[in-house]
Amino acid sequence: MTTFEYTQTFVPLPYKTVTSGVLMFKSTDATTEPDIHGYLSNPETLAALNRHGREGWELVSVQQISRGHEQIGNQNAQGWAFGYAISTGFLFFFKRSTASLTSLDKPPQT
Repeated sequence: MTTFEYTQTFVPLPYKTVTSGVLMFKSTDATTEPDIHGYLSNPETLAALNRHGREGWELVSVQQISRGHEQIGNQNAQGWAFGYAISTGFLFFFKRSTASLTSLDKPPQT
């Protein structure tokens, strides 16, 4: 009978940033737009997959991990708010077969 062992790894999804202001009032804020190019060109993303492949792991599933994000309006003007989910990254699930002894493979007992 074939048996398997499983493992998983998390790869974060970066988001684009926008810089506003000048000189000492300059600030950088995260946007809600994923940086797909940055994700795909990140050597750590591919290295995680290649490392598991070299070790004999087979990718069997990918699960998006999300977090809640809310926006609250100006309470002085009017009260409004809304929320939505933002992906924080992906969980990669891998499996590989384990070497198990069957009754035919067992060494003879003396």
